[in-house]
Amino acid sequence: MSKNVSWWKISPGRQGKDWNDWVEKNYCILYNWNEQPYYGMIKMDLKKNYNSPEEFLEKTGFKGGVKQDWRLQLKTFVWDVVEGDIAFAYKKSEFVGFGKIGSYYYDRNIGHIRDIKWEKIEPSLDLTKSILIDDLGIPAAGTIKNIDVYKNEILQLLKQNHTNININSDYSDLTDLINHKYQIIFYGPPGTGKTYMARDFAVNFIKNNLKEE
Repeated sequence: MSKNVSWWKISPGRQGKDWNDWVEKNYCILYNWNEQPYYGMIKMDLKKNYNSPEEFLEKTGFKGGVKQDWRLQLKTFVWDVVEGDIAFAYKKSEFVGFGKIGSYYYDRNIGHIRDIKWEKIEPSLDLTKSILIDDLGIPAAGTIKNIDVYKNEILQLLKQNHTNININSDYSDLTDLINHKYQIIFYGPPGTGKTYMARDFAVNFIKNNLKEE
């Protein structure tokens, strides 16, 4: 089965104040965490100083529960997010842009950085009436969150917003699955885009597999 591209949400500074800077410089930042305990134990360029996320977590240490372990944000940003994944920029309850994530690097004057060429979503995608809004309202600026569970909902909102964005949506993973099992059952609560995804996948599948007479 082909690689499944993950989607992520990240905030460009508090209230989105750094959004224009991110667009201009083609990057996103997981802001410095120097106010956190044990921060001095971390060797900053994580990819150069730790061979794996497991080694990073083992050597840096944290006394507290999983929910309070702020190092997991660093682990996610550096290791869990991979090149080719998609990020959405979140500003004041809206998605204002998206882009394909590139390589990681560390700048001691800025912090932890991922290359990304941003494309603006115009008009911005208002999430205030969506089921996403409660889960996406992370208070800390620069935090990153996986939003794969909301892919169908986001695609539906983008369509309603008349926004055409170039995201890998060829459904190659579902195509592989249906070629082996011949049927797919979509699970999820009401309003999460199952019908939209099924219809869109069916059209895409037929278009790509229609044999000319």
